[in-house]
Amino acid sequence: MIFNVVISVMAVFVGAVITWYFSWRYYKKAGADLVKEAEKLLHLNNIMLNAMEDAGLVKLNRNEAGETVGRRVEVSAVFEGHSTMMGDLEVKHVHKA
Repeated sequence: MIFNVVISVMAVFVGAVITWYFSWRYYKKAGADLVKEAEKLLHLNNIMLNAMEDAGLVKLNRNEAGETVGRRVEVSAVFEGHSTMMGDLEVKHVHKA
């Protein structure tokens, strides 16, 4: 009876260790794959931003290391005006005495 309990506990323990090991390997590989994918996407984003800057579509802010940290927005404006004045001219005669 006790032998069966010990065997059962050991079987559960060995199963738990095996499950933990393969789960850990899977998540470690998935994490590494995610890091690789994020690096690729970051590289492609930098290529696109540089191409847009070269084409004159945007101007980018960069830090001391040359990494893109934002976008510069330059604004220019032209103001034009027109004025019209209208009225009635009333002539008053002044009599000198």
